[in-house]
Amino acid sequence: MKGPELSAVRGWQALSKRILVRDCYVCWLCNGIGADTVDHVIPRNRGGTDDETNLRAAHRRCNSKKGVK
Repeated sequence: MKGPELSAVRGWQALSKRILVRDCYVCWLCNGIGADTVDHVIPRNRGGTDDETNLRAAHRRCNSKKGVK
C-alpha cells in the first residue's frame, strides 16, 4: 500500500481507536466490555457514513451476528 491507500487505512485506524475510547470499549449491541471493532449504526450500503455519530464500539462476534436472523 502506498500514498492515499495507506493514508486512508491510518485514518480509519485512528477513527476506530477514537470510537473505542469514546465508548469505553463497551459493545453497543450486548453492553459487554472488551469491544474490539467499530460498527456502523446505519450501514454504508444503506446510506450511512463514517461520521462519528454513526459509529459505535462493538465486539466482532456481535457485529457479525447483527445481520443474521
